[in-house]
Amino acid sequence: MSISQPSRVRRYGVAVLATLAALLAKEILDTEIVPSAFLTFYAAVLVSAVVGGFSAGLLSTAIAAVLGTALYLPLDRPVSALRLASFLGAASAM
Repeated sequence: MSISQPSRVRRYGVAVLATLAALLAKEILDTEIVPSAFLTFYAAVLVSAVVGGFSAGLLSTAIAAVLGTALYLPLDRPVSALRLASFLGAASAM
């Protein structure tokens, strides 16, 4: 008996939808989790990797990095690059 793999559309669709759901959660909970630009995105990467595998997890990581940086990290601070690098490292290891 073999376990069937989800289709490519489903794997990457879950990655995109999970990341957008994390963005929505971040917007709703913004006052509660202000210090972390990427906190909700970790869950999205984990769900994407479990459902869709490594490549879907990387897609979710890339989308989260772009959204988190563009919307929540002030680019004029050196610590922003460190926060982004920390997220990329941790999310890629998932």
